[in-house]
Amino acid sequence: MSKKKFVHSIADVPLVQDDAASMQNSALITNDTCGASECAATLFSMGPHVPAGEGEIHPEVDELAYVIAGSGIVYLNGEPNRFRAGDVIFVPKGYHHVVENDSDEVINMFCVICTSWNDLPELREALGKWSVIPAEDSWLP
Repeated sequence: MSKKKFVHSIADVPLVQDDAASMQNSALITNDTCGASECAATLFSMGPHVPAGEGEIHPEVDELAYVIAGSGIVYLNGEPNRFRAGDVIFVPKGYHHVVENDSDEVINMFCVICTSWNDLPELREALGKWSVIPAEDSWLP
């Protein structure tokens, strides 16, 4: 078994981008990267002027997101909530949530889902369809 790493940079894990080149994601904290069994964490970025997509629901777990940069709207069960850099977003378990970027800036978020990465098959499958891109193409500041 390889030694688990506890400090990560964007270059340590695959950076993926959707086909429309409107979103990027990097799964930093997973069972595989460091042995995390009770949480998972990603760096999520959304380009300027990206409308809300289909969104997702985590039926059994809460999610937190710290907004590193940008501003936009997070819809929680359809209700719009504005956010900006420095805010923390709490998504209660079972809430449908989707992000919209209605600004001229890239949104960057550090997202923590309160369960193992292995317990998120829908998210892993969706991100698995995105293309891997070089870390230097990241939209992170």
